[in-house]
Amino acid sequence: MQVSKWGNSLAIRLPASVVEALKIHEGDDIEVVIADERVFKVKKKPGECKTLYSEDMQDGLLIDNQLRICNPFTIHRSTED
Repeated sequence: MQVSKWGNSLAIRLPASVVEALKIHEGDDIEVVIADERVFKVKKKPGECKTLYSEDMQDGLLIDNQLRICNPFTIHRSTED
């Protein structure tokens, strides 16, 4: 990987193999941990929100097996699988 300038910061591009292994997507939060003088670890931060409440017609839709859309005006037995 090569370090590039991005505004006032430095950035690296993650190879597809790393993206696939971590199952990350654009917009996901990741954590970079310094492991040694010249070694760092990248890990995906766990998502905290499992339910999105919305009055739209997508009630019950599960997105990426992580986020469920739930209409608060309908009765649900459980929002978990």
